[in-house]
Amino acid sequence: MATSGEHVAQAVDEVLEPAWPDECRRALRRWSYATIGRVTGGLLGLWALEFVMHLMVGLTLPWIFYGFMGVMMTSAAFSQEEGRGHLRRDSGAPRRR
Repeated sequence: MATSGEHVAQAVDEVLEPAWPDECRRALRRWSYATIGRVTGGLLGLWALEFVMHLMVGLTLPWIFYGFMGVMMTSAAFSQEEGRGHLRRDSGAPRRR
C-alpha cells in the first residue's frame, strides 16, 4: 500500500510543528551573531591595515572613514540572506541532498 506525499507531509508537519518556533529563534540568533562577527572582523581588519600603512608610509585616516565603512559593512552583511531560505514556510525552495 503506497502512502501519498500529502499524507507524509502532514505527518511530518504534525511532528515538527512544536519545534518550529524554537528553530527559527535559534537560526535568527546564529545569523545575528554571524553578522556582528563579520562587521567587527571587517572593521578590525581595516583598522589593522590602516595601522600597518601608518607605520610604513604615515597614512592616517579620519575616524569618519571608519563610521562610513561600518555602515557599508553592516548594510552588506544584513543584505546577505544565504542559508536562511529553509526558514520560510511557504517557499518552495529545493532542499539540498
